[in-house]
Amino acid sequence: MRTHLTNSVEILYLSLMLRWERTAPPDRHKGIQEGVAKINSQTARLAYVIKLLALGVEDKVFGTFERYTRRNDGNSYISSDPSWMESPYPIFSGWYFEGCTSLSQKLSCIRCVSKLGLSAVFEKCIEDFVAGATVVEYMPTREEQEAILESLRLRGELDFEISEPEHRTKLLSTAESVEGSTLCPSCPAD
Repeated sequence: MRTHLTNSVEILYLSLMLRWERTAPPDRHKGIQEGVAKINSQTARLAYVIKLLALGVEDKVFGTFERYTRRNDGNSYISSDPSWMESPYPIFSGWYFEGCTSLSQKLSCIRCVSKLGLSAVFEKCIEDFVAGATVVEYMPTREEQEAILESLRLRGELDFEISEPEHRTKLLSTAESVEGSTLCPSCPAD
């Protein structure tokens, strides 16, 4: 099965997940991320991804998650009604995730992303991100990145040209810059 993302929107989401991976405190620890105090947890990572997916299309995305994350008692793990939740975790714009869930329950919530038009590879990428695994392997190779840019250019969806070689190198080396990084500069690489 293909492991690299090829959809430009999914690659944008991946780049934001990679930024989280580089800047967040270690898993299950509190710290400062981009100037804000946060706890890096499975729940926080799931809420982050759902918020990314919902930006600009909140009703569609949250409605889909609410519809496809129903529990046996009729409540949904992602809901605008937190009254029944043991540990409501705010996601965005009045929507909450039931934070008192196992990893298995969190991953089952992700399985509806195909209903949003996202790929099975991206679903697996989200699962790895939520579980705390690195997602750098989902970044397209240099050749795949070039092909994606060329495809966007041919369809007229790329409204700029990268003419300077150093900018092209910076754009295409995202995976390499993340691969060797650690969450904490004072910690040894794993």
